[in-house]
This record gives sequence, C-alpha cells and structure tokens, in this order.
Amino acid sequence: MPRTRKERPSAPRVIDPEILYGLPDFLRCARLGSATLTAARAAGHPIPKIVVGRVAYVQGRDGIAWLHQLAAAKARVGRPADQNA
Repeated sequence: MPRTRKERPSAPRVIDPEILYGLPDFLRCARLGSATLTAARAAGHPIPKIVVGRVAYVQGRDGIAWLHQLAAAKARVGRPADQNA
C-alpha cells in the first residue's frame, strides 16, 4: 500500500508593519516573485528599500504601502482609456 502524504497546515503569511524584512523574506511573505519586482521597477514603482552594504531591507509598513500602490496601478491599467482620468 503506498504511503499518503500528510498535509501540513500552512501558517498564514502576515506582513507586520513594524518589522524590518530582508528583501527575499518580504517577497516570500507577500508571495511575490522576482519577476513582479522587476516589472514593478520597470513600470516606475521601485520598492522602498534600505540598503546596508550588499543587503536590501524593506520596512513592513513601506512594503504594505508599495503593495497598495502596485494594486492601484494595475487597476488603472485594466480600465478602458476613457476611465483612466
């Protein structure tokens, strides 16, 4: 009889506004990939980050605001041209 895998309950990923995240950790919590980050930067929406040496950090509240900014920009792109004003 084949073994069945037990499903592990996954903890909800929450972005705490008061925590300073490493950039990869922030992207993981937000469930975003590097392609989304690159596309956002190309569209004029760079992520607000703090760079110390070669390590980038994102403050939770700034990352949350950035996510709202991306969502609003995506909503504007999805509208017909006469409603973009």
